[in-house]
Amino acid sequence: MGDAEGLVGSYVLARVSDLPGDLPLHDRERLVGRQVVDAFSGVVSTIHEVMCGPANDVWVLRCEMGEMLIPVVDEVVSEVPEDGPITVRVPAGLDWEGVGDAL
Repeated sequence: MGDAEGLVGSYVLARVSDLPGDLPLHDRERLVGRQVVDAFSGVVSTIHEVMCGPANDVWVLRCEMGEMLIPVVDEVVSEVPEDGPITVRVPAGLDWEGVGDAL
């Protein structure tokens, strides 16, 4: 822990080839504000927050219908394109919470 504390405020450089292949799924700075489209319903929403969980990340999506939390797993999010909307497959049973005015 002492060695790690010495790195606070420092920059770490890495080759692109050394980065994990699924980095676009976890890059908060590039994800928050991105548009998301549900492949099944066609509902368009925006990534409001990226939460880091013990097993997988969770995206907090918001739209006029409310808020939804979706797990970032292969069955739901298969890829993140460089630009444009991200297509997701919202699992059965998940639904929007709240109403647009409550956001």
